[in-house]
Amino acid sequence: MLETIKRLALGVILIALAAGVLLYTDRGSRNRARRGPGAAPSHAGKVVRVALVQSASLPAFDEGGSGLLEVLTARGYSDGDRIQLRRFNAEADIGTANAIAKEVTTGSYDLIISLSRVMNRARQDSITTEIMEIVSGAEALRGSKKKLVSDDFLADTIEARQADLFESRTESNS
Repeated sequence: MLETIKRLALGVILIALAAGVLLYTDRGSRNRARRGPGAAPSHAGKVVRVALVQSASLPAFDEGGSGLLEVLTARGYSDGDRIQLRRFNAEADIGTANAIAKEVTTGSYDLIISLSRVMNRARQDSITTEIMEIVSGAEALRGSKKKLVSDDFLADTIEARQADLFESRTESNS
C-alpha cells in the first residue's frame, strides 16, 4: 500500500502543479467574467495586434471577415482602440500566401485569424449539396413512370440544344 502511494505521489504532485499554473495564468479571464461581459480586460492599456488572413476574395470569406469584425466591435475591440487589425489576402496566389505566412508568423501578432479553412469547407459543403440535388433530380426523372424521349435525360437535353443551335445557324445562312 505504501509502495503504491509513493508511485502515485509524483503524478498527483505534477497534476496539481499543472492545475495551479493554469489557474494562475487564467486569472484575468476569471476576474473579467465576474465583472460582467462588457467590462474592460485587466490589460486595458495593451493594444492587441491581430492579423486577419484569407486565401482569396470570395463573398463567403469577405462576409465572414465582416461578421468577425462586427462581433469584435460589439465586444469592445474596435480597430485602432484596443486592437490593431491588419488584413491579408493572398488572392489565390501561392507565392503571396507564403509571404503572408512568413510575415504573420514572425511573432509580431498576438492573434492570427485564418478565414480560409472553415469558410472554404462551408462553401464546398453547399456546392456538394447542390450537386447532389441536381444528380438526384436527374435520377428521379430517369426513374419516373413516364417514358422520356430517351433514357439519358441529360445527354438528350444537350443533344437537343446542339441541334437547335445547328438549325438556327443553317436557317440564318439561307
